[in-house]
Amino acid sequence: MKKYGQSHASDGTVDCLQRAMASYFFQFPLRRGSLYLKLADRIRACEWNGALASINYERLLELSLRNAGLNVVVGGAPEADGGIELCLPHGCCHLFGQVRTTDNIILDSRIRLDSPGIRVIEDPDQHTEELRNSTVPPVMCYFQPDKDTRAGVSFIKAQRQRFKELVAKAEVIGVVGVKVHCRDTHIWDPLRATGARIIYCCKKGTKDDNEFRLWSAEASRKDDEVLPTCWKKDFDALCSAVGIMPIE
Repeated sequence: MKKYGQSHASDGTVDCLQRAMASYFFQFPLRRGSLYLKLADRIRACEWNGALASINYERLLELSLRNAGLNVVVGGAPEADGGIELCLPHGCCHLFGQVRTTDNIILDSRIRLDSPGIRVIEDPDQHTEELRNSTVPPVMCYFQPDKDTRAGVSFIKAQRQRFKELVAKAEVIGVVGVKVHCRDTHIWDPLRATGARIIYCCKKGTKDDNEFRLWSAEASRKDDEVLPTCWKKDFDALCSAVGIMPIE
């Protein structure tokens, strides 16, 4: 992906790839028995007052929270009305900037685009139309080591700052399915600096397990814990560790 971006920066095909990826991720469906749904129901039932962050490009977490009747807030703390904050440091497949062009022109992907606001498109037909007609890609970071973005630059920057703030004031942080990539400084630098206890969920003895333990030791973090199994098997333990208690 990195090589493709470098070699096609000026011909517009990187944006085409971004739109194709957004179309793919938008179609991910919620399935019965999903842990996302189970998590959202627990958050609703116990009136959890924490926040969630996702670096995925699909909408499964957001859809699950809405399915549970929660008011999902992106970009700041929700009011005390049963809402839940969702932070998106890499953007998402259904987010678009206000800038829109419909002329048949090629925009060099090295040009950064910004806008005063972000549009959320949830309707499948509207999403398809936007991807078909707009020459501006969705607000979704490149799937490359530098996690650069071309559209909605200010939004991504603000979300990363918000992630830093949330991590800094947390008491405990649960991490699921996120590999230790120290080059992702917007993720791992705030985690390194936080005084919160990190609960890292991964199978025992795997590369992810070893890399997290090494990272934690090198950062002189003494209270972090590894749940040595997958999220599905240790779902209750992870939820309880961050204060999302089981439904009685």
